[in-house]
Amino acid sequence: MGFSIQAALTFLMNTEKDLLSGIAYILEELKDGKSLVNGLYPLVNSETYYQLMISEQHGELVNSFEQISKFNKIKLKQIKKIHDLMLYPIFLILLLILLMVGINLFIKPQLDLITNTKNPQINYFNIVALGLIILALSGALFGYYKKYASVIQRIEFLIKIPIIGKITKYYLSYYIANTLAILLKNGLSLKEINFLFKSFPRDSLLYYLNFEIENMLIEGTSLEKFSRQYSFISKDLFKLLAIGNKVDDLANNMFAYANLMFKKMIKITNRLISIIQPTMFLIIGITIILTYFQLLMPLYNSMKGI
Repeated sequence: MGFSIQAALTFLMNTEKDLLSGIAYILEELKDGKSLVNGLYPLVNSETYYQLMISEQHGELVNSFEQISKFNKIKLKQIKKIHDLMLYPIFLILLLILLMVGINLFIKPQLDLITNTKNPQINYFNIVALGLIILALSGALFGYYKKYASVIQRIEFLIKIPIIGKITKYYLSYYIANTLAILLKNGLSLKEINFLFKSFPRDSLLYYLNFEIENMLIEGTSLEKFSRQYSFISKDLFKLLAIGNKVDDLANNMFAYANLMFKKMIKITNRLISIIQPTMFLIIGITIILTYFQLLMPLYNSMKGI
């Protein structure tokens, strides 16, 4: 809209109180002579930062902000959908848990007296304690893995998870293709992109992929073999890179492919959202049936003896 960066940030400080601390940090960085993207470094994830850094260097910052904003709006919309869909089933599950505890503590003992059956008492404290221990260990393992595993190890782990793996693969294909498209659109050749990625931190995805591809090409290994080695890299991406000889053709291929991957990612997340609530209700229904069986089977067995 023609605002300068300083004016835009000042405007946001007066209108978006939730962003106050982040904007104040960016303004301090700008006063110290650093760029806008450098000021955003601790406030965004690494993929977003590198995408913005590349865009800033090649005059595509506004377009990148628009694309990232579009992506984040859709992501937040999907998260809200999941939250809304989960709210009612979770409420039902909590009620069901209370009902089951009440049945086992008050009704079941009375039925056991009537039917002259003896069942071992369930120690709910031990069950809860075991559940908390499992959750704590899972959280500690996840935290350790997130901190010490390489970016490729984290991605390969996510890829193996059903549905989540597909979403991750589509997102990474979108991210890589969109980044290449921005660079190619600004006239950089694949060789120049290679040198640019070498300047990235060693823990970044683009540095690692560039390093691995370069080593494989030196050894005479085909890119097709590379795509087989890393399951999150789409073979179509390399095919498209091989189609066009002109930089403009490559850029158009990458933009089109990035848009396609983005649409596929949204489609599969919508499918995931659509099965969440039915799955939750199915679990609730099975639990209710099992609870009824737990109550009725002793009565049925006692009536058989009459």
